[in-house]
Amino acid sequence: MKVKARVGDLVRPSVSAHQNLREHCPVGFGCVTKLVSETADTVYVFWYNEGRTKPISRRWLEVLQ
Repeated sequence: MKVKARVGDLVRPSVSAHQNLREHCPVGFGCVTKLVSETADTVYVFWYNEGRTKPISRRWLEVLQ
């Protein structure tokens, strides 16, 4: 089962994110900074290469261990 991203996790976009979101998909690594809510699927991620925080669905993220 896929691990859900939590605040403080290092994440990157999954392969399916690159395939489905194409040019709208973030590139590189990011850190989850905020959950919209525990039941919601949206998190805010600070993307290191862009230097800004953007919302994204957890389904498009891969948690790095």
